[in-house]
Amino acid sequence: MTATEPGGNPSGNAWPQTGASRQAATNLRSGSNRPAPTEVERARKKWTIAIVVASVILVLLLIGLGLVWFLGGDAQGAKSACTKASQDLTKQSTSLQETVTQAEQVISATDATQLSDPQLLQDLKLKSQQAGKVVKPLDCGAGLKKEQLASNASEMMATTEKLAAQQADLEDAISAVENAQNAKGLEQQKQELTDTVKQGDDLMKQAEEAKVDDTATLAALSAQLEDAKRLLEQVNDLKQVSDDKVGELNESMRAAKDRLDEDIAAVTKAITQKKEEQAKKDAEEQLKQLEQQRLEQERQASERAEQLRRSQSPSPDPSGNNGSNPNGTNGKKDATCTVGSTMTDAKGEQWKCVTILDSNTGVAAPTWVQEGSPQG
Repeated sequence: MTATEPGGNPSGNAWPQTGASRQAATNLRSGSNRPAPTEVERARKKWTIAIVVASVILVLLLIGLGLVWFLGGDAQGAKSACTKASQDLTKQSTSLQETVTQAEQVISATDATQLSDPQLLQDLKLKSQQAGKVVKPLDCGAGLKKEQLASNASEMMATTEKLAAQQADLEDAISAVENAQNAKGLEQQKQELTDTVKQGDDLMKQAEEAKVDDTATLAALSAQLEDAKRLLEQVNDLKQVSDDKVGELNESMRAAKDRLDEDIAAVTKAITQKKEEQAKKDAEEQLKQLEQQRLEQERQASERAEQLRRSQSPSPDPSGNNGSNPNGTNGKKDATCTVGSTMTDAKGEQWKCVTILDSNTGVAAPTWVQEGSPQG
């Protein structure tokens, strides 16, 4: 395979840094808010790179030929130049494959629906595939003539520059995908923080209704709510956010949400404890009321039993037909009915004890009868 075929395996070089630095959200306004590049600007950039690469390749070809001449024009000098070009090509190919690996990781971890521009992911896939082809250095053996060695050296130098340009283009594509993902996530993160703020506000109302007296916990949540609302106001005031600030802004809102979640959990626990305490008090009060009701029911039952007992006790009939009941007084203590004895009731009426025959049972018994009645 010729040296013009791109490819190789990575080793040793660090991946290019992408994403925004993790700064406080209050420093966002200090950065530039440059707009994202348009399609025209991207196309212009690609043409500029192509022209630069072509110019560099032409220069390298001339340098390669001059290098052979500078080294004395002999086969040994040409071999040294070829060997150096082979080493540089191998190093650049390794670096490119390192970037290809990073691109593949970004591709596998990214969903096109998570991007503000889904086409960016397709562009990255295409450039990653193009850069993934294997490159092998050309022969620099001692048996080659110096002209062939010089030609191989120049060709490998040109290929090295092509791979370097290809790597730079691939790195830009990776950054574009990451920035587009961050931009899409920016709205999602803002909505999540907004929802959490609303949850916190509702929880503060619940704490007030539950009469939570944990002032320290409530004050902590209140402070975090104010901080999150201030951050959201700053985000909404930003007309446009530069790519290098998106990650920083997302991290600031994510951190604010995490702090809110922590204090929301603490207040939720305080509300639960307060409700449990109130439920315990309510249960104790209910038991007390039930006990009072039981005692009242027992008292009423006792009164009804006493009333029933009294109602079932016989009393003298004012007409004199009061059977064998010896009680001939209203409101007075029962008097023993002894035949021939007399008594006066509360109304001043006179009663006497006589023997009366019960026509139904045929039994004669001492009975109080009012004087003046037929029996008296």
